[in-house]
Amino acid sequence: MFVGGSSGSALSGALRHLHSAEGQSIAQDPNANVVILFPDGVRNYMSKPWFIENASSQEGERLRGQIKDIIGRDLGDVKSVVKEAKGNGKVLENGDSANGD
Repeated sequence: MFVGGSSGSALSGALRHLHSAEGQSIAQDPNANVVILFPDGVRNYMSKPWFIENASSQEGERLRGQIKDIIGRDLGDVKSVVKEAKGNGKVLENGDSANGD
């Protein structure tokens, strides 16, 4: 799963609850289901310098390749994102339109 930190917090909170005295009745019920909504993905982290640096390390090369396969571009290739946004007339994250308006 390709999720961000908030999703990890949601999972951790659910597991802590299920291990608590209050959550034991749910955890021990074979017919009970627990649904955890993961509120974010890792998309916003992928363009951060620290993420790119870690992905550039020897250990991160495999992850970097997997991400490239999934999103169709290299993590450091911001130009293609801007070009695509301009072509689609989308508003960029900082609020400026892609065509400079």
